[in-house]
Amino acid sequence: MEKIRDQQRIKQVVTDAGHKVVVLMFMNIKCPHCRRAIPGMDKLALETNIAIILRCDVGENPSFAKEYDIQAVPEYFFIKSGTLRDRITGADKKTVESRIQQLSV
Repeated sequence: MEKIRDQQRIKQVVTDAGHKVVVLMFMNIKCPHCRRAIPGMDKLALETNIAIILRCDVGENPSFAKEYDIQAVPEYFFIKSGTLRDRITGADKKTVESRIQQLSV
């Protein structure tokens, strides 16, 4: 899972993704729930070929929280073909994986 440091990289990945689902995991490394979710998301990123999963730390880059109106972490955005299709707060690996499968059809 790639750690994103700026908005430009997000836009580039979304543009280059084609029909793959792009999952933005907004998190804060100081958040215990986020730290527990990272290994599962790393594993999912390696296992899937139908999605690209990116990690965006709102603690290191507060502009992410403002730009994407993040109120709680972890929060996951699901983007396909450049369009935000869903957002889920506090999901686990299984829920994220299920949503990726639904959107990839």
